Amino acid sequence: MAFRKKVGAAFTGLGARLRGETETSWMIYNGKYAVAFDKEEHEILLHNASSDTPPTFYYPRIGKPYSSEFSKKEPESVTYFEKHGGIGLTVTYRSGDFAGILLAIHTLLYGDGTVEQWHEMTNTGDVPRELSFTLALSTGLYRVILPYEDGFIETNDSQGSSFEYWESSNLAENWLFVRGDATPCGISWPVEFSPIFEGWRMQLECEVGLLAAQETRTTKPLLISMGSFTDWREFRAHTLQMNTVENKPLYRHQELIINERNPFVSANAEVEATLKDYKLQYLDGEVALGIKTNGSAHEQTHDLSSDDEETSASFTLTPPASTGDIQLVTASFNQRTISAQFTDVIIPVGPDQIEKGDGSRDGFATLFADNGLIRLEAAPNFFPSLLSLTAGNKEWLDRSFPELVAKSWWNPYVGGIFNLPAELHARSLMKEKRSGSFATLHDTKGNLWEGIKISVDVAEQEEFTGLSYDQYFLLLPGAPVLCHTVAIRQQTGVYFHQEEWNTNIFLAMPNTAGSWVQTHNASNEPVHAAIGHEEGFIAESSSLLFGTTDSVRKMQVVTDLTAAEMEVYFNKEVTNLSISRELDLAHGDKTFLSPVFFVFTEEAIADNALHALRQLRF
Repeated sequence: MAFRKKVGAAFTGLGARLRGETETSWMIYNGKYAVAFDKEEHEILLHNASSDTPPTFYYPRIGKPYSSEFSKKEPESVTYFEKHGGIGLTVTYRSGDFAGILLAIHTLLYGDGTVEQWHEMTNTGDVPRELSFTLALSTGLYRVILPYEDGFIETNDSQGSSFEYWESSNLAENWLFVRGDATPCGISWPVEFSPIFEGWRMQLECEVGLLAAQETRTTKPLLISMGSFTDWREFRAHTLQMNTVENKPLYRHQELIINERNPFVSANAEVEATLKDYKLQYLDGEVALGIKTNGSAHEQTHDLSSDDEETSASFTLTPPASTGDIQLVTASFNQRTISAQFTDVIIPVGPDQIEKGDGSRDGFATLFADNGLIRLEAAPNFFPSLLSLTAGNKEWLDRSFPELVAKSWWNPYVGGIFNLPAELHARSLMKEKRSGSFATLHDTKGNLWEGIKISVDVAEQEEFTGLSYDQYFLLLPGAPVLCHTVAIRQQTGVYFHQEEWNTNIFLAMPNTAGSWVQTHNASNEPVHAAIGHEEGFIAESSSLLFGTTDSVRKMQVVTDLTAAEMEVYFNKEVTNLSISRELDLAHGDKTFLSPVFFVFTEEAIADNALHALRQLRF
């Protein structure tokens, strides 16, 4: 028996643009990406080389009332085009339900996996037509990020991985970003489109309005990114046409909110804890909440029922009456099918004042601030740095004061904590105007911090003339935390594009004290290194815990690592913690760097308990 069948295959490669037709589809290819128009289902499917499934566009509908005629009606034409290095496919329908209306769908594929789709409606008739347009698409939402309500929500598992779990009216911006397993996929749409979540699909509806006879109207393009954006913040900045990428925090789709995400609480005050599910899912199960401090625990339990139709529940916590200790809040939510664990910290703040004063040491005027647990000291006329950080009767900073020396790779070696652009040498700061004063600052949660401000005005270095910055070293009464941030004023007359900015921290980690540093790698496995014996280097995306065998208190360094990178270099002479950032600042811009927190604790604090602390800003 003999039979015949047409076989079609595309032999594509890097940079190759192809087009063609098979028995089932019209196809376009650009590098490793492809778009297919399915002849039977009238769907537009996107393809990439990874295992993740990109979105599918379903047949469009015009109305109102909306007609499904294009689900079966054959297109009047299918054509190809090229534009701006991309290859495109145009599918044109002629409506029977809305006489005289032509609808053209243009899909343009670029070599980096970006897809643009826009829609063109033409009234070929003699009378105006009032029209609306809607388009459905589907995509998995595994590990999605959504601009939802007043924040940005993430899922790190399969929960909430379908549109039916979410309320489309709660979307605050016109995009979503699916991280998936292999290739991230961003989807954005013009603000003229209204998203409507329906089951496993999203409808995008546009009110076209009155289309005059012989008039053609074109929508702005939808954009699909199949791997061309790997960072959701960059995709958001592109969608919203922002000049700079904003570093916004992410919140879990199911979240335990302590004290309105403010880790600092007044000592002896009651604290509100809220369990919130952002999805369209009622709370149903048992919540167990506990507070642990110095080995003791206080626990309470609550039963929640879906019959109450609540997506959030609030509870009152009474922390132990003490200051100076970090209190760990833990919660477990045992639902009927899935359990979830949460952890956070409470840091009590006392009623006392921060002691501040001035003095002198080795011929240099000094400033100091003391909250009873931590004492800070600076000598700006020597160098614009924090000179001393004492906690638990231990000095944590190494320095050369009162002289500049050469040490290891540094000449001069100053020590302490100080900031500067990566291209500006520490010796250059000695030539610049610098000053010190006392300062107070409110953070975004209303906490009032007090401490020392060290200011630098650059005038002698041509490349950075006009740059000025204030380094803040701040305390709260009775709290075992030093907060360090920098206010930068950019008046250089040029644009700072990814200008590297360094915070240098030189620690007193002598090998005679059994010094060590501990962190976790990307797989959350512990990384431990002895300091002061051999040369070493640690760069992990986790907080850093420093300790010595002669001190019960340890120092945990915490910052938002989505906005900065931390690296530790050590040898027999020096322990240097460097925190680097890339700045994008126009002339005239002012900004605060994300704070660095030095938390003094007897036990290591898990990174997932420090989310609220990392998100504090000034």
